[in-house]
Amino acid sequence: LGTAPTVTRGQLAALVGIRLEPVLEKVTQRLTPVATDVRGHWAEPWILPVTQTGVMDVYPNHTFLPGSTVLRSDLARVVSQLLTIIAAQRPTDLAKWRAARPVFPDLPASNVYYGSAALAVSAGAMSALEDNKFSPRTAATGEAVTAAVARLVMKRTDHCLLVGEGALKFARAHGVPEVNLLTDEARAIWLHWKETNGKDSDWIAPPNDELPRAIREFFGIRAHG
Repeated sequence: LGTAPTVTRGQLAALVGIRLEPVLEKVTQRLTPVATDVRGHWAEPWILPVTQTGVMDVYPNHTFLPGSTVLRSDLARVVSQLLTIIAAQRPTDLAKWRAARPVFPDLPASNVYYGSAALAVSAGAMSALEDNKFSPRTAATGEAVTAAVARLVMKRTDHCLLVGEGALKFARAHGVPEVNLLTDEARAIWLHWKETNGKDSDWIAPPNDELPRAIREFFGIRAHG
């Protein structure tokens, strides 16, 4: 996702739903219109919580459009909603961000997108582009989306990582195959390290000339020596 030229609404919902789940859980859920186009979509489990908390919206025609491209203005709105939630117990920070009022040559303060863009940039979750332009109608890149969410996680909430069951669900949803990275060769290398790691080790390594070639090459061991 981080290297993708664009990001869909479904992907953004999943990323927010997983990485910022503790934030969403603190929000009183609201009744939202039923989205008629998300049933069976891989991001369905995360679309519901982000819409119920108001972080993302279901459109008036009862669609979520999970496959549509996220624009920078869309990302800014999601970020601003999350910042408002995160800063609920820190009103001083929120007031400081809102008072910053950054200037964008292509986005006057009277523009409907200015408020969310200004808040996202002032809080450090998003950055202006070349010549300090915000480019609200430009597609948000995967790098910009993942960076924005990461900054919200690392700077505005308790530190956490995408690990465990949540990471597995996210990977499966994106069709990433499950692979056991501990190959026979890697296991053999680890075992040799364990057998030779310090004087207190109770493990005894075999003679060098009996070691598999992969182990000798990894540790720079000669067959006779």
